[in-house]
Amino acid sequence: HDLVIEFAADEGERLPASLETTLFRIVQEAVNNVLRHAQAQHVQVVLARDTEHIELRVADDGQGFDTLLPRSGRHVGLWSMRERVEQLDGQFEVRRAPGQGTTVTTVVPL
Repeated sequence: HDLVIEFAADEGERLPASLETTLFRIVQEAVNNVLRHAQAQHVQVVLARDTEHIELRVADDGQGFDTLLPRSGRHVGLWSMRERVEQLDGQFEVRRAPGQGTTVTTVVPL
């Protein structure tokens, strides 16, 4: 797909299995969205943690999109990611800038 994916993560103990699975699924959906819609060349996946939270950020350099319709049939992936995060009492945010890509950020308590 001519897509470069960079991954960075803080070292530390393994996360609870359910949290690992949720974060993996969010990355999987976000990267799939990039491949299907963004026309991006680069994706950056960053996993950072402190003693209370873990933050996952997936950012691309693609074309961006309208974030005002995340529950429409066209944005099922975003809706699914948001639901997964909310089940863990986390926060989910999507930022985009036309022509400057999209960033999906998840913050979940540990």
